Amino acid sequence: MTKFGARASLLIVLVSAALISVSRGHSNFQRSEIAANESAAVALLRTLSTACITYVSAYGGYPSQLADLGPGNPPSKNHADLIDAVLASGKKSGYAFTYIRGTRDLNGKVAPTFSFYADPIMENRTGTHHFYMDGERGTIYAMIGKP
Repeated sequence: MTKFGARASLLIVLVSAALISVSRGHSNFQRSEIAANESAAVALLRTLSTACITYVSAYGGYPSQLADLGPGNPPSKNHADLIDAVLASGKKSGYAFTYIRGTRDLNGKVAPTFSFYADPIMENRTGTHHFYMDGERGTIYAMIGKP
């Protein structure tokens, strides 16, 4: 093998090793980003639960929609100023948040409770876990994959 051929082969091996290293670094970065998003989603579910309980104390019932907890000046039933505008929009930290007010009994009456869902905006990119919070118990449940 000529000196040029040996150098070219060495260069190919070094470039391949560098690309493998970069791809591993990217996947580690993506895993850490997913972990941060999932941790933030759980913390935001707790924030939303506290906001709902505070809303009930102030207005005598649960909000009709997530946006009711958002900014307001002065605070009102439709803009209670308990969470920031980004969270009130339903999307934050790579997750989409869904609020469900009460559950209906057999007579169609809404029970005084609430629940939240937090789902990754982009499955396996912004998160791998789906979260559910039962407002009555305050318990947060996690599930891998779409429920």
